[in-house]
Amino acid sequence: MTGSEQSQWVKFMDDPEPEKIVPVKWIKPNSGGADVSERLVLLQVIIIKALRPDRVLYALEMYITIVFGAKFDWRDLSKVDLKTIVEMDSKALSPLMLCSEAGQDASGKVDALSTEMNAKLLQVSMGSAEVGVSALS
Repeated sequence: MTGSEQSQWVKFMDDPEPEKIVPVKWIKPNSGGADVSERLVLLQVIIIKALRPDRVLYALEMYITIVFGAKFDWRDLSKVDLKTIVEMDSKALSPLMLCSEAGQDASGKVDALSTEMNAKLLQVSMGSAEVGVSALS
């Protein structure tokens, strides 16, 4: 590795926005198949995940923009109205189960929704204090 390449990696590790400066000169172009820019950005995401996991979301945002285009509003897809889902999709025979990552607890939203809908709430432990099932009836 040359001194220039080393300095690029050092800068990448120290930069507040490393997803914009991932050193990629070592990546050889593919001779067919996936679009080179999509493939390159996916490799950058993998590098970010391995070396700068604090910036994965920003790297994924770049990837989504390149693959789907700038007009694709992926953030709009994440807006979930729990009340509408419960009213339309949940029945006594098909309850909803909410799963979330560690540190993300949806039980407060479920409690508030049961109060708002004046519905009985049944909570069942799934093995630990942080994991459980809630059912509205």
